[in-house]
Amino acid sequence: IVCKTIKKLWLQIIILLLGSVVVLLFPNGTNNFFMYPYYIIGFYFAKYKDSIPKKLLSVKYSSLILFPFLMFFFRKEHLLVEETLFQSIEIDLFRWFIGLIGSLCVIVLMQLLYDFIIRKNDKFFVWKATAYLGEKSLQIYALSVIFLSSYLPKLYSLIINLLPSIDTFFAQYIWVYNLGFTVVLAILYCIGISIIIKLLEKTKISPILFGK
Repeated sequence: IVCKTIKKLWLQIIILLLGSVVVLLFPNGTNNFFMYPYYIIGFYFAKYKDSIPKKLLSVKYSSLILFPFLMFFFRKEHLLVEETLFQSIEIDLFRWFIGLIGSLCVIVLMQLLYDFIIRKNDKFFVWKATAYLGEKSLQIYALSVIFLSSYLPKLYSLIINLLPSIDTFFAQYIWVYNLGFTVVLAILYCIGISIIIKLLEKTKISPILFGK
């Protein structure tokens, strides 16, 4: 609505940024507030990417070096926990910046993967899995409010209470947590959520939850 009614780009961005206050009113508002700038960046990049000079776009490849470098400075307190948001500007800015660079790094890796591997073999299982997750992104986002934001953290807390040595190990070797545990957990989560989506699609409740 903002982009259709207001023609000046700078005014659109200001109004959209002010709209972040409205985001706080929704469930899980603080986390949504933290994620809101990413949506604005993604929206305008998709809208104007064809007019961006190719030399400027090539800067994205620097994320392949910058993101691993930033990971060396990632500490346990940088983990995005709702209770710790807005308590330290330094921590919040680092969270936001490393999240942006990390997202860009994943996008670049997927583009390279597609250009050098998948384009030659469109039946490559990684491409098929990624395409499926892209098609089901609405369902994944909707269900993640229940599972990723509620049940999964409680399960992790239960495991840590039973095996506190795991938490100590991850605290000492944060790179194992970030580059090992979270990757495996993300893959298992995607597999699990995909199974749930397929089961829901066989019921009459799916159109009500996700639309047709």
